[in-house]
Amino acid sequence: MITASFLQALRKANAQLELLFRRYCGVLPFGRHEELRMLIRVEHALRDIGLGMKLDPRVRQRPDVQREMILYWANLLRLQRELRSRERLALSEYRQKQLTRGRVWRTTPTMIQ
Repeated sequence: MITASFLQALRKANAQLELLFRRYCGVLPFGRHEELRMLIRVEHALRDIGLGMKLDPRVRQRPDVQREMILYWANLLRLQRELRSRERLALSEYRQKQLTRGRVWRTTPTMIQ
């Protein structure tokens, strides 16, 4: 029974990650709230996997579990790359906004009394 629930948790996590990738990778999100809800679902799925990793090592030796684990690790690496990419984009956008604000500030006349 433990093996079946761990395998189900792996499949759920992989499905949530795939959905996240299909929906958000390479594009700007349609809505911050929608993206946040998706990330929360992914977080819950990942937490379930973390608990399952503490199971008997023999569970992880089953071929069906191993296949899902390989997919899971590949998804985690992809998620890591996507998060780094989004972080770089966010920093770039932030810097651009700061430069624009600085330019506006320099060109705004000030009243000296």
